[in-house]
Amino acid sequence: MVYVIESDFLQVIDQDDLDILKTGGSLDGAVLKAVQEASTYLAVDYDTDKIFDVDDPIISEYVQGHIVDIALYHLHARINPRNIPEIRVQRRDDAVKWLKDVANPRTNITAPKAFPRRDYGENRGSDISWGSRKKRNNYY
Repeated sequence: MVYVIESDFLQVIDQDDLDILKTGGSLDGAVLKAVQEASTYLAVDYDTDKIFDVDDPIISEYVQGHIVDIALYHLHARINPRNIPEIRVQRRDDAVKWLKDVANPRTNITAPKAFPRRDYGENRGSDISWGSRKKRNNYY
């Protein structure tokens, strides 16, 4: 498993319930899907390769809890997508809202200090152009 182990799941769900969910898919697959989902929100400003590195993960327990919540949602969805428990839907929605808030520079929520910023070098923002490229008076 990436960096979330079965005991992390057992903090929010009983072993019997987790065993049932594991029949619908592997924990590793659900964690990987949750990490991919979280990465889509954080990848704009943060180096997700470093945050979610398998060998040296830079992650807090709080973020780890969000990954567990998203993974549990995906496990429930594999078994019965029309009957996901409301608590799983709410916890996943809360996790996604937090990820969006961290990714949005206009909010007051900041990422954990351990989150490394993505380094764009000198190319940040240089790929945007406005208007047409018609030649006017020898200028573009």
